[in-house]
Amino acid sequence: MTKHNAPAINWSICDLAATQTLYVHAGFVNLAAIPGPENTPALVHLRRAKYQDILATQETAVGGTATASFSAGAVERS
Repeated sequence: MTKHNAPAINWSICDLAATQTLYVHAGFVNLAAIPGPENTPALVHLRRAKYQDILATQETAVGGTATASFSAGAVERS
């Protein structure tokens, strides 16, 4: 968490275009995209509101687990 009580979310995604579409439909806007090989995005910066940012990068899928925590005002949800 930052000093502004906001999580920083950085994800490696195997299908970056589908991820962008999902979050845009959820109310996020695409602030920036950095092109990679073959002019496809290598990194995208999505934002919904102040301190609600997602940085997603294109990567190959690997097995594993993940945990996400979200803040809703003063209430923590995991």
